[in-house]
Amino acid sequence: MIPVTRPDVTEEDAAIVRNEISEGWISSEGPYVEQFEKNFSSYIGMAEGVSVTSGTAALDVIFKSIKLNPGSEIIVPSMNISSCLNGIFQNGYKPVFVDCNLTDYNSDFTAIVDKVTNKTGAIVLTHIYGLGADASSIRQYCSNQNIILIEDTAQAIGLKIKEQNAGTFGDYSTFSFYPNKMITTGEGGMILTNNHEKAVDFRKIRNLSFDENLRFFHDDFSSNYRMTNMQAALGFSQLCRVSNFILHRKKLGETYNKYLKNYNEIQIPLTQNRFSENCYWAYPIIIKDRALRERVLNKLKNNKIGYRTLFYPLNLQPALTKFKLEIVNDCPNAELLYETGFYLPIGNGISEYEVAQVCEIVISVL
Repeated sequence: MIPVTRPDVTEEDAAIVRNEISEGWISSEGPYVEQFEKNFSSYIGMAEGVSVTSGTAALDVIFKSIKLNPGSEIIVPSMNISSCLNGIFQNGYKPVFVDCNLTDYNSDFTAIVDKVTNKTGAIVLTHIYGLGADASSIRQYCSNQNIILIEDTAQAIGLKIKEQNAGTFGDYSTFSFYPNKMITTGEGGMILTNNHEKAVDFRKIRNLSFDENLRFFHDDFSSNYRMTNMQAALGFSQLCRVSNFILHRKKLGETYNKYLKNYNEIQIPLTQNRFSENCYWAYPIIIKDRALRERVLNKLKNNKIGYRTLFYPLNLQPALTKFKLEIVNDCPNAELLYETGFYLPIGNGISEYEVAQVCEIVISVL
């Protein structure tokens, strides 16, 4: 079996975690939480890092903190996971969905700006499937319009956008350390910002909104989003090898390209777009012939090869009706990609040999 992803967790990683367990530092109280936050924020190039339990939690904390007017609109890509919607609905905001393009699967600058109204309070800019969005243009636009920019960098750790690290364009940027990401803490996430006052607020919100000076005293209520010291220790160790992980992913992407680039029946990912080189967080392919796509997926399944369809468009999610939002078919590109696309196995623990095996199975159908 070849899973859709596999992390690379070494004995050295495990030894650091075991040491923290033996010392009794198993909760969020422990030395590695702050150290991991400092190292990761320094690596990306932001002043403050606030660790949390997941990338979803990172977005939840931000949406609770920004205190927009009730009913404010948040622009989000339809080609995205549902994580961003939780915090939007919890805090009384309204999502506005923007379509993606059919080349790098990101939302274009003009498509985003077309969705802006006088109710727009924030824009969620997501870098999708390993290629960067037009972060510079969106950053400048948000600054001019006094709109908050939340940069969803879950899939883009180590991605360079015009020589600048992804995650340094937003007022706040979010990261995920799920096992399919560039580094892992098992579950876990991070918020980065250059705003010290906001970082203080994020830390309060992640910790049940405890008062800084008076224990068990609350002027607000929030959840427990604390990362454990064991997770932070693993993240600290993984971050030491992030450059190797990035190079390995690029090798896997190059291997896929070598085998699949000459088949006109499929669309393989761009090696680069106008803003970035592909970091190959994922390897999505598009097969517009629906019958052929199903044959490829069945062949992968029968050979115990993992795959994932692309995201089901957020604008079509049935749960929207629970929040009195209408389901509207106004993101045709996202719909088309869901119906025709999927991604193949890739990850820090996936080998080039395994990628070659996957390619042989795909080619056997083509």
